[in-house]
Amino acid sequence: MALKGNLKDFSINNILQMIFLEKKGGRLLVTSGKESISVFFDEGKILHAEQGGIIDKRRMKRVLLKNQYLTKEQWDLMVEESERTFQPLWILLSRILEKNTHAFLFLHQRHIEHVLFSLLRWERGEYEYNPEDVPHLDKKVFRPVEGEFLLMEGYRVIDELKKLESKLPPMETKIFTSTEYNKIVTENDIRVDDNERYILSILEQPISLNDLFDSSQINICETGKGVEKLLSSGILTVLSKGEVPKLSDKSTHNWRKHAVVGSIFFSVFLGILVRTKYLDTEFASNQLVNRYKIIQVTDTMNNIVKSLKFYISLTGTFPYNLESLVKEGYISRKETLDPWGRQFILEKNSQFFAIFSQGPSPDDPGDDIYFHLDNQFYHE
Repeated sequence: MALKGNLKDFSINNILQMIFLEKKGGRLLVTSGKESISVFFDEGKILHAEQGGIIDKRRMKRVLLKNQYLTKEQWDLMVEESERTFQPLWILLSRILEKNTHAFLFLHQRHIEHVLFSLLRWERGEYEYNPEDVPHLDKKVFRPVEGEFLLMEGYRVIDELKKLESKLPPMETKIFTSTEYNKIVTENDIRVDDNERYILSILEQPISLNDLFDSSQINICETGKGVEKLLSSGILTVLSKGEVPKLSDKSTHNWRKHAVVGSIFFSVFLGILVRTKYLDTEFASNQLVNRYKIIQVTDTMNNIVKSLKFYISLTGTFPYNLESLVKEGYISRKETLDPWGRQFILEKNSQFFAIFSQGPSPDDPGDDIYFHLDNQFYHE
């Protein structure tokens, strides 16, 4: 039986809590003015979410192109097929990324988070919950997501964003990377962290703050904090109305892209601490090779941590070791080895989980490379 009403009488939080606690399925449709959001459930878990056709499509395009999951040509072909066959874009994307299922799962879960967090900000509107309206999605591909944590995390994110709003320009403001980037960093001894490098890597041309938040694949709050720091330091610049910015040359942007040590996988579940001892530039070519491998090792660990996140979100437990992820098909055995041919080490205690490589020198703990995963999202 369908349930209808007004958000003034029954809040989004109450509706979602009811669905989660009673492990219900179906579709929740919420409309506010001209906007609409649909959330689909399966046994109390979130299976899929949609935010207006055109909004979803624009956001999806920005994410896939900015983060280089698809080329512009691949995107156009996918849209053309969707319009011709009436198949949803997410169905078609799952086929394109069939051999990279973890990337698809991450993208889809990040999309659910984005839509849900938008919904939690709505205080006015009408809702309709229909337990019989369930989409025919393959749950092996569209894996249901635990909603309780997303709900708590969503409200935390909203509180954090409220604090950041006074420090950021309006969301429609366009920003771009200063041509004085290198000079500003050097003269002011500014440390650009992994999140900030990632933000700079997707700013090859001026885009609005709203588009940047849509494109970013790191935590929403971390995106806001990174933008605030980069703006205050002058590394990012606000584009005045009618101004044509002088952009850095392409080689600078390419260097910046390859210098991104952090990852595009950060979800609301993860925190990162990378501890790397960089080798002195005076050393010969083998040290330069090791620098390249340090970037490689971080990229490989990104994939392992993505897999850990999915494993934990789906099973509610932490894997005993990396071999467990291999046996379940989350990662390949090759991915358990760092570029120096040694196996990554997985450790955990009551405070955190860590994945680390022993780096170029196994006998020197100073060059170990760590990912620390905060234990806030899983408790034994």
